[in-house]
Amino acid sequence: MLLSAAHAGARDFPDPYATIDPLYLLAADGPGAVMDWEFNHQLFRSSDLDDFQLHVVGAAGLFGVGQRFALGMRYGVYLFTGPGGAHLGTPYLEWRMNSVQFQYGLHAAFALGPSLRLFAEYSRGSDHPFGSHPKYRLSDVSYDRVAVGVGFPRFDFGVDGTVTGSFRLGYVDLWDAWQAQGTDTPRTEWLARTGLQVLHGITQHPISRHRLKALAELNPDVFTLHDRPGIDANFAGRIGMRLEHQDTSRVIDVYFDAYFSRDTEAVVGEAFPVALTGIGFRIGNASRM
Repeated sequence: MLLSAAHAGARDFPDPYATIDPLYLLAADGPGAVMDWEFNHQLFRSSDLDDFQLHVVGAAGLFGVGQRFALGMRYGVYLFTGPGGAHLGTPYLEWRMNSVQFQYGLHAAFALGPSLRLFAEYSRGSDHPFGSHPKYRLSDVSYDRVAVGVGFPRFDFGVDGTVTGSFRLGYVDLWDAWQAQGTDTPRTEWLARTGLQVLHGITQHPISRHRLKALAELNPDVFTLHDRPGIDANFAGRIGMRLEHQDTSRVIDVYFDAYFSRDTEAVVGEAFPVALTGIGFRIGNASRM
């Protein structure tokens, strides 16, 4: 199941549940590795830097000890594109690629019970602007994060409903060991991240074995700040439909999404608040549990 689409400082995207739970990847009937492709268009409400986004996220299990412990790794690429290419001298260029972000990490999972996991992780992220912008000086934020948390891979309810969830608490900073001179440090210090996905079956084709499901995702982030006391929060949510095949790990999601933040850290020297709403679709198998 996919738990995604929120970002805390530096647009720190939550990861699909399958990518943070290597016990799922290395289970007897697990996929071993997963990959999702995602396209989001801020159709209803965008910003000066946000018109659409492309995401590619994957993970693989490294090794496990029975069904008690497993170690895995994940990697994600996020491309941000927005309006504003007219200054480059062509009337046909109405948008521009602003930056690309990378997120990657090592994840460990310990089984506390049949449906309960204990998580530990070390992860990194970095955002890299593409040249200069005519209106803003784009930030180049990197971070290190160590976190612990819990997750439940599947809880059944009703006739054909499932819930997947996780909660992680992490410390965020930029370590001197990486010698990242000239790189902006993240404003987030302590991050409490919750991920929740609910699926409920609607119908199933008796021959092709394709199933249609209702989909809802909630991803609130609450965090403290390095530069001043206090607490801030971001929120993201999605609602839509999922088409999946019963005998394979392939899924297609189509959804409406929303994201609210008082500062995405996309711009140097000033807050960049956004309230983004739009549509998107996702294909792959990291979103399947």
